[in-house]
Amino acid sequence: MTTRTLLWVDDDIRALSGLEAYLHEIGTEADSEDGALRLRKVFTFDQAQVELDQGGQIDLLLFDMVLMEDPEHAALDRLMGIHVARRAVGKKVRRFVCYTVLSRSEVMSAWKKLEFEESQREGNWNGVEFEYFAKNDATVKEIKVTVARMLKSLKEA
Repeated sequence: MTTRTLLWVDDDIRALSGLEAYLHEIGTEADSEDGALRLRKVFTFDQAQVELDQGGQIDLLLFDMVLMEDPEHAALDRLMGIHVARRAVGKKVRRFVCYTVLSRSEVMSAWKKLEFEESQREGNWNGVEFEYFAKNDATVKEIKVTVARMLKSLKEA
């Protein structure tokens, strides 16, 4: 059985408490066809960097775009999540789910810039999947379906 690791980066994970319960449920199903899921939650950019650098293989990054850099600087940065994603791409993470209050056009503009920059590095963009959800409009069920699909695609890869 393969254990997959999902890194969840959000300063307000409570907003998706139903998703957290679902992730714990599939993570504890020892006899699951898709294998076990290890869930790691962090709240700031600095914590995400540590997890990406020292936490072993991350298979899926679930992240908010608007994050704090660190707990001492409480100001939120509108696009801090893209910096987390950049670091994750460099660590060979290939599945990304972004949910945020920012508009699709703002997020996709930042994502396309990241894609352009990273695709210039040999092999750095191969197999990357990205999904966007508006935090105010998306249902937990929609995000669950996407996370499940991405985890399944990891098994098939």
